[in-house]
Amino acid sequence: MTGLGLAISSKLLSMMGSKIYIDSEVGKGSHFYFDLNMNQFILDPNECIISAETENQHVYHFTNELINQITSHGLIKIMLVEDNKVNLFLLKSILKDLLPSSSFYEAVNGQEAVELYQNIQPDIIFMDIQMPIMNGIEATQRIRAIETTRSIPIIAVTAGTSEGERENCLSVGMNDFLTKPIVRNSIEKTLKQFLSIEQSTKETIEQIQVENIHIDFQKLEEANKSNGVYLKSIFPYIKESLLEGQKELHQHFNNKDIKSINLVAHRIKGTALTASFSQLTLLSKELEMTKDFDYEIIQNQLNRLDAEINYLVTIL
Repeated sequence: MTGLGLAISSKLLSMMGSKIYIDSEVGKGSHFYFDLNMNQFILDPNECIISAETENQHVYHFTNELINQITSHGLIKIMLVEDNKVNLFLLKSILKDLLPSSSFYEAVNGQEAVELYQNIQPDIIFMDIQMPIMNGIEATQRIRAIETTRSIPIIAVTAGTSEGERENCLSVGMNDFLTKPIVRNSIEKTLKQFLSIEQSTKETIEQIQVENIHIDFQKLEEANKSNGVYLKSIFPYIKESLLEGQKELHQHFNNKDIKSINLVAHRIKGTALTASFSQLTLLSKELEMTKDFDYEIIQNQLNRLDAEINYLVTIL
């Protein structure tokens, strides 16, 4: 190929994780060559039959056994069941870092999880507990009821702190119990235990420097070191989640729906724990634990929670 109009020496282009190299000289032409990032599988050279060979080309035909070996080399299918966008993003980011070649499938409630499970047959499930429509306990019971040939590891991921919750999760068929905020080391141990995964990657941590008494910086720094995820990258999700939760709380307050208020407060608490927002964690937990609808009490709780969210949103 000629006519590029200029000389390019060892020009490197990156596309979709692979690399294309160009060596070019005016009047002489260009050479293109590339690397492809592909899943690894073992090829037995004895099963490859060379049917043609020229100076610059080898043509191979493969036996059916080898074709089956290649096509059956599937990815690990991971199902994430979580209604909190912030926690979902963080969990998925950590798992992608640990298992970059995996496939991810998402559900926002237990009902979706049961339907998705039947369609994809995942290798492992990370299941939130408190969700709308159908919670993680009932979803696990239904999945266990329809399993046929294998028992999929189901890992509870919850911000709940009630006594006996761990035992309750394990009693319905869950295999392990992880508490929020989500920590990379715990997830890595879980993967090693249930999938025999030994792969682990390290990443340079970007420190978030915002001096504010509403944030527990010690926990935030520990989360950065433990998770290997740029927490600043999830701030837009945190902001969106807080504003959505704030709007929902006022709607449920107008409807005097204390159960829905508790559920949304629980979700906000999960976001606050992930982001190390200490004051918001306490305020949302207080609202989550309020079981009777007293107009003045809840109005006061909402006012304090609104003030905290409004403040945090301005610095995100």
